[in-house]
Amino acid sequence: MWQESFAVELFLLSDTKGVLVPYINVQITSGATREQKSTLVREMTDSLVRVLSKKPEHIHIIIQEVDEENWGYAGLLTDDWKRQQTEG
Repeated sequence: MWQESFAVELFLLSDTKGVLVPYINVQITSGATREQKSTLVREMTDSLVRVLSKKPEHIHIIIQEVDEENWGYAGLLTDDWKRQQTEG
């Protein structure tokens, strides 16, 4: 089972016509399936359409997968933290 760490940043950038377009940067630890990533994109898009009245074609979502050895949590690298949790 994929146990994730994640961070989400939302930027509103201005396009060449001055329209504010949402740019979302999602950082997750590696292991999400294509289906899970597709669901994230669909649901984030739906939320921005519903809450901010943005057009889906203006929404950009980038998913960056980060290896657990490159993500720190609770003073440890995530892979070390997970190993520590399973060891007791």
